[in-house]
Amino acid sequence: MATSRRKAWIIGLTILVILALLGFAQSPLFTVQNIVLQGNKTVPKEDLLALAKVANGANIFQAPTGSISKNISLHPVVKSVSIKRQLPNTLIINVVERKPVAIIPVKNGFAKVDEQAVFLQRTDTWPQEPLPIISGIQLPATLNLGQPIDDPGLREGLKILLGLPAELYPQVGELYAGNQNKLALYTRDGLEIRLGLADKAAEKFAVMQSFLLDKNYKPYRVGYYVDLTTGKPVLGKR
Repeated sequence: MATSRRKAWIIGLTILVILALLGFAQSPLFTVQNIVLQGNKTVPKEDLLALAKVANGANIFQAPTGSISKNISLHPVVKSVSIKRQLPNTLIINVVERKPVAIIPVKNGFAKVDEQAVFLQRTDTWPQEPLPIISGIQLPATLNLGQPIDDPGLREGLKILLGLPAELYPQVGELYAGNQNKLALYTRDGLEIRLGLADKAAEKFAVMQSFLLDKNYKPYRVGYYVDLTTGKPVLGKR
C-alpha cells in the first residue's frame, strides 16, 4: 500500500509540475515583442517582416517558425532562412540572400543571375558591381524574379565562372556560352581564352593562371587569343 501511495504521490506531483510549467509558458512574459533580422543587405527589413506574418501577441513557444521561414523564402532574393528563439520574447531570423555572380545582356538592359541561374534583377543601366557578362544566351520573353533559368549554355557558363580560382574571377569580363562546345572567356584587358568544352576545367584553369601571370605574355592581350581546347596553350592572333 505504501508503495502504491508513493507512486500515486509522484504521479500527482509530476502532473502538477507539468501544469505549472504549461501555465508559466503561457505567461505574457513569453509574448513575442522583438524580431531581430540578420543577414539581409538588399531586401528591406519591412518587406521581410511583412512576409513573416508574425501575429501580434504570439507566444514565443507557439510561433510557427516553419511557416515563417516558408513565407520569407517566397522573396525571390532570399536563398534560405533560419529562426531561433531567444527567451523570453525575441525571435531571431537569419536570412541568406542570393548574390549575383554574372549578368546577361537582354533587350534594353541586363539581367542579374546567381550561382544557381536564378533571375534576381533586371537593370536598364550597366550594373555597379564588376560582374562578368555571360553572352550568347537567349532568355525567355517573360521572366519572373526568383525564377531559375533553364538554359544548358548558362549552366555550363556558370560552372566555369564558379570554378575559376579567386584571383582569376575579377579578370574575366565576358564568357561566351552560346555554344557548349566553344566556350570562351574574354579578360578585361582584351585577351580571348578559348576553352572549348567545359571538361578538364581545373587543368585548363591552371594553365590559364600560369599564362596570365607570366610577365613574358603581358603584351599579348588585345587582338590575341589563347586556345586551351586541348589543354595545352596555343597563342594566336585574331
